Amino acid sequence: MAARLTAAQARAAGINVPVSADRSAKTKSNIGKGKEAALGVQKWCRLAGLPVPTTEHPYRRFKFDLCWSDLALAVEIQGGSWSKNGAHGFGDKFARDCEKHNEAMLDGRTVLVVTYEHPKSGKAHDWIERAIKGAKTCAQHTGGNDAQ
Repeated sequence: MAARLTAAQARAAGINVPVSADRSAKTKSNIGKGKEAALGVQKWCRLAGLPVPTTEHPYRRFKFDLCWSDLALAVEIQGGSWSKNGAHGFGDKFARDCEKHNEAMLDGRTVLVVTYEHPKSGKAHDWIERAIKGAKTCAQHTGGNDAQ
């Protein structure tokens, strides 16, 4: 299981904690919840000693919210899941996300799809850690060649 820290512990370790992780904070962040969650995952990876993903990683004509390209692993954060006009839940945007996820999986990539709540609860951290360990195991068996 991945290491989980309180906001105070993370700050003590020199990590800039997103506002959403600190329940005592009175101000709101000026960035979207999905972007805030992506930055939080990057920081968690650094602290946990895991490879750190890139954000807004280009893939074909799309972008992944988080990507470990050397591990063929991507994470998509569905930031507007619960809103009526959410970015990913309706119409063309949903169809585009389906196309991106399917193309990536058919190319042999692992795509984890989470809501912005999953990193806060720790569920996303567990899934990411398991996917990274699985990707490393697969790369060891195939010599790092995705074509096998």
